Parts: sequence; C-alpha cells; structure tokens
Amino acid sequence: MTLPTITATGNLAADPELRSTANGTAVATFTVACNDNRKNDRGEWEQVGTTWLRCTAWQQRAELVAEQLTKGDTVTITGRLKQDDYEKDGAKHTAYQVDVIEVARPIRPGGSRRSAAAGRTGLSTSSEPWGGPSAPHTQQPPF
Repeated sequence: MTLPTITATGNLAADPELRSTANGTAVATFTVACNDNRKNDRGEWEQVGTTWLRCTAWQQRAELVAEQLTKGDTVTITGRLKQDDYEKDGAKHTAYQVDVIEVARPIRPGGSRRSAAAGRTGLSTSSEPWGGPSAPHTQQPPF
C-alpha cells in the first residue's frame, strides 16, 4: 500500500523536539496547526477549525528543523500522510501523522529580493531540484 502525499501550510504549535534513535539517527517531531479560515455572512474572516498534523523528520532534515524552526513559525510541509484511529476514555479519536519529505518557509508578499533570499532556510535536503529523498538541496526555484 502506498501512503498518500500531502502538502500543507500552517504554524508550529511548539518548538520541534530533537532526539536520536538507538542507532544514532536524528529524528525531530513537531506539530503543525493548519487553520481553516472562511468569510462569514458579514464578509469577515473567521477561524472555523484547525487540523493538527503531527510531523516527523529524519536525519539531516531533523537536525535542520530543530535548529531553524521555533513555535509560531509558518511552514509548508510535504510528506506521507498516515491516519491513526484510537480510543481514549471511551471516545474514538483520529490523529494524523506526516512523515516529512520537505519543509519550507513561505515567501511573504512585499518582501525584498534580499529578504526573500535570506529567508531560505536550507531545510530541503534533496539533490533533486524541488524535493526528494537524498543529498543537500542546491537549486532554487526559477522565480
């Protein structure tokens, strides 16, 4: 079975937690809160819900996430989505887990070319132009 790939943008709910597995592999866990905002009947934006994505990054990406991201940062993640159904205190719950393939910070409107370049985090660790499973990211998108 192949897991679905998801791309989502949200804010870190807390600082990433970095640890190592028994064999020394770095792993970072963090939660991304994806808010659903809609216009109400008065034409005002309001938050109508939040989807919480528990994320796991591995190896060099884990180390970069832990070094460069903090609570409140806006990020865009891409990864493999897993659904976890469980029961707690007699109530059924669903949690979503993302095995992270790519992490990026969005570029904000009104920023200068200099600030946009400075905002590149190097969180992508792929030799493929826009993401993937190997080596350091060296190319930038053609904007």
